[in-house]
Amino acid sequence: MSFIVRYTCFAAGGTDSSGYLNAARLITQAGLKVRIGPLDTLGLDNSWRPVFQPLGFGQAPEPRFLVPSYPLGYPLHLALFGLLGGWKHAPFFVTPLATLLTLLVLFKIARELGLTGHLALAAPFLLAISPGWIYQAVQPMSDVTATLWCSLAILFALRGR
Repeated sequence: MSFIVRYTCFAAGGTDSSGYLNAARLITQAGLKVRIGPLDTLGLDNSWRPVFQPLGFGQAPEPRFLVPSYPLGYPLHLALFGLLGGWKHAPFFVTPLATLLTLLVLFKIARELGLTGHLALAAPFLLAISPGWIYQAVQPMSDVTATLWCSLAILFALRGR
């Protein structure tokens, strides 16, 4: 786990992470739309809107506004951490925390399915050393957090029978 925290990315590294972080900021500002300032600054008409539309945003019903186009589940996690711990680092700990919790939940699922302690430890271990998992665990993306929530649903379903 110290590897994940040490190498966590503290920046938006691409369109997905940028879209999620921008949506999180908009959520905390009590609005999900943003005005396209360059249209006003440059005196351009609304037909120029697509030129200033970054990936991760769609066109709002109002002609000079954009709205986030990604689902808002992960940005809600980021917004909560940003509000509680500040925007500089706190949102970037959502994924490492979700990584740790997912591994714990996976162990619990294995135990719920009747695996012995050592075999139950194998499940989260195998996931933890997977290159794809490690790649997703160090950047602000929704994949690990979605895995956590799906794993929790499975665990609760198993316990509910």
